[in-house]
Amino acid sequence: MAAAAAAMASQGERAVLEEEFKWLLQEEVHAVLKQLQDILKEASHRFALPTSGSGGPVKQENFVLSTSGTDQVKGVMTLQGDALCQADVNLKMPRNNQLLHFAFREDKQWKLQQIQDARNHVNQAIYLLMNRDVNYQFKTGLEVLKLMDAVMLQLSRARNRLTTPATLTLPEIASSGLTKMFTPALPPDILVNFYINLNKLCFIIYQLHILQPSTTKNFKPTGGSVLHNPGAMFEFGSQRYEVSHVHKVECVVPWLNDALVFFTVSLQLCQQLKDKVTNLHSKVSYSTIVTLGELFVTLKKDMDSEVDEVAQALLQMVERQVPDPVVQAELIKEMAQRNANEACRRVILSLHLEPAPSLAQMIKACARKAELFSAPERNPGPAQPKSTAAVTPGPRKQPVPPQQLQHITYFQCKKTEHYGRDCPHNQKQKTNKQKN
Repeated sequence: MAAAAAAMASQGERAVLEEEFKWLLQEEVHAVLKQLQDILKEASHRFALPTSGSGGPVKQENFVLSTSGTDQVKGVMTLQGDALCQADVNLKMPRNNQLLHFAFREDKQWKLQQIQDARNHVNQAIYLLMNRDVNYQFKTGLEVLKLMDAVMLQLSRARNRLTTPATLTLPEIASSGLTKMFTPALPPDILVNFYINLNKLCFIIYQLHILQPSTTKNFKPTGGSVLHNPGAMFEFGSQRYEVSHVHKVECVVPWLNDALVFFTVSLQLCQQLKDKVTNLHSKVSYSTIVTLGELFVTLKKDMDSEVDEVAQALLQMVERQVPDPVVQAELIKEMAQRNANEACRRVILSLHLEPAPSLAQMIKACARKAELFSAPERNPGPAQPKSTAAVTPGPRKQPVPPQQLQHITYFQCKKTEHYGRDCPHNQKQKTNKQKN
């Protein structure tokens, strides 16, 4: 039959693409997932920093705090994983050059929430990559895309926690408890804060000026910020303050830089796999659309004009060639719009989007409304006789051979050897309508 010949036309190309897509799902996807697991495990180990074996203690690293152009703040920080376990700071007061020395109490540690969160997101990404059997096979490209989106979300969050410090108000910094970790106790006009910015550990010291009730300054509380500037005002307890000086010192943490590189490489691998799956899937889908489009045209010529029969045949062909129901729906819409003329395309685009119309609904709508949409205007005057060219847009149908009619069953009367246009029951109904 002509339909079978049309199906054979692109079968070879489609078979090659489908075989390549199958290899991508069964082989290359698993290789990329294994590569991602290895990279992210290495990133996770950077956060833990074990000295020997998986159960060893986390080693301590000392970092010298420094800043360019001034020596007002000097210090040494000891980082152990995600915790600051020691801090030794010297601050030279700018007004009277008084030297203040303060350090962490021996029984105190300050957890860096940014490092904790980043490590948790990395471990969640590793769990997503490993949460399946060794012999698991992906069935659709959509399944791979959803996995990559979930992994990339966790990796983006991990990277953002290190690259985007939290914005805090000055009252939030004052009430954080960090000022109570030092000995001797910090004076009431000093606030301190720690945060991670990219691969650096930053230490901020705010010197405060108490605003007296008799001051003529217009008090305007400052909102949240990563780093507050001199002149920022806030109220804490029953006292109002203004920031007079800000000192920032920092140090580079090498393994944080390594972790950021691992995040970037992993995100690139995920995106490359997504692009490859999407591009190859599009080629397979386009090949299927072209083949189904040829079948669509052939069916319109060879089959009965009853839209239900045409739609049912097309739906069966889509189901046989495309197992993924989501892709089936997209192919049906694409096929209907690609093979419609301008009038029918306008009808299809005018249908409601929610819920999405089925192929049968689109064909029925075209059968009912295409003539109305294609008419340039309505003339209320007497109808003009139609020309022969308008009535007969194409070559006349050839009669169907009797041997093919043996396999035809009309869906309404359930009898064989005829189409709907030749059904005696339909002819009888038309005759009765004309008499009435």
